[in-house]
Amino acid sequence: MASFSNPAFLFAAFVLGCVTIYMVKSTQFYRRNIEPGIPAKANLRDWIRVNAFVAIFFVLQLIFSAGYMMVMKEEVLANCQLLLNQIQGMEGGGSVKYTAEELYSSMKNIMIFF
Repeated sequence: MASFSNPAFLFAAFVLGCVTIYMVKSTQFYRRNIEPGIPAKANLRDWIRVNAFVAIFFVLQLIFSAGYMMVMKEEVLANCQLLLNQIQGMEGGGSVKYTAEELYSSMKNIMIFF
C-alpha cells in the first residue's frame, strides 16, 4: 500500500511482481513443455518473453546498484548514517541498534545474494 504514495516504490513493486511471474511461468514452461517435449501455447510463450525482459532489467539494475555501492562506499556510508539519524529522531531519542557500517554490510550482502 505504501507503494501507491511513492512512484519509485510502485516501480520497484511492479518489477518484483514481473520477476515473480517470470519465475512461476518459466517453471511451468519447463515442467509442462520442455521435459515432456510438448510445444508451448502462444500465451505462455508471450508471458515468458515479456517477463524475461523485465527480469533482465531487474538484474542489470541490481548489478548497477552493487557497483555503485562498491565504488561510492563513503557516500553510501554517509547516507546510511543520515538514515539512522532520522530513524533515531523518529523513535523519540531512543538508540538505534545498528551502525552505518553494519547497515552497509547488510546491503552489500543482499546485493551479493541476488
